[in-house]
Amino acid sequence: MEGGHWSFDNFPLILHRLELGENPKMVPLNKLPFWVHIHNIPHGSFMEKVGVYLGNFIETFLEYDVSNLGVAWKPYMRIRVERNADLPLKRLKCVKLANRVVTQVDFKYERLHTFCFICGKLGHLEQFCEVSYSSGQTDISRGWGTFLKVLDRHNNVAEESRWLKTEGGSVRN
Repeated sequence: MEGGHWSFDNFPLILHRLELGENPKMVPLNKLPFWVHIHNIPHGSFMEKVGVYLGNFIETFLEYDVSNLGVAWKPYMRIRVERNADLPLKRLKCVKLANRVVTQVDFKYERLHTFCFICGKLGHLEQFCEVSYSSGQTDISRGWGTFLKVLDRHNNVAEESRWLKTEGGSVRN
């Protein structure tokens, strides 16, 4: 179970190792670990305490990737967080720097599986979104998209999904 979140058919699987005496019926299965890339961090702010702060904003900070420090070709901070899968994904945060300048940092998630572009929650697509059904609108704003996915290291493109393609066959943003 170590090493990341697991999936089946592009849907996340949530696992929990039971402790001795733990009641399986009482274990909430809603937490997923993610590696998150934080982009647009100003120079001089690549510090673990900044990663802890941003990780706890996302939800629960777990780990800071020190191997990513000072690497000129990796202009992002990489942290591991645990998120409640029932809540919308965090997209960005405005932070105030020491010089009182406000800047926006953006979050991208590694191995991000099926999620809704309307409500930002994991585990369903917009065709099955409660927000979409309850609003009754046909043209709903989509605040989430493939921009939340970390690009594939080998092909330099977002992970493709057969459900995220336009009519012409290209991946939808």
